[in-house]
Amino acid sequence: MKKIVLLAFATILMMVSCTNRQKTPQFKENPDMEYRTLGSTGLRVGVIGLGCGGFDEIDSTASRELVTYALDHGMNYMDLYDANPKVRSNIGYGLGDRRAEMIIQGHIGCWWNGDSYERTRDV
Repeated sequence: MKKIVLLAFATILMMVSCTNRQKTPQFKENPDMEYRTLGSTGLRVGVIGLGCGGFDEIDSTASRELVTYALDHGMNYMDLYDANPKVRSNIGYGLGDRRAEMIIQGHIGCWWNGDSYERTRDV
């Protein structure tokens, strides 16, 4: 139980620190997207977000095109669960100078063992 509380606290701390580190988000709501407030954070996110499955199967150019399309069409929330370095590099390249427009949900407890993504509860 203590580990679960610690992991929950670490997740919240990470989300707050990542959010506070950014300058004022540059994202402007797109009239074609429906937005909702994310919990008690005050952050407005589109009802359609960008999942990160498949970013290991495309190159950096396709990543840039995909993320640009998502942002241009009102998506401003990304679920990044995969610890694969290629996925994270592709997403970083895809976001480029538009990082402040995307809210990224990271998963604590995900790690890359050199061959695949794994989950752990070990702190």
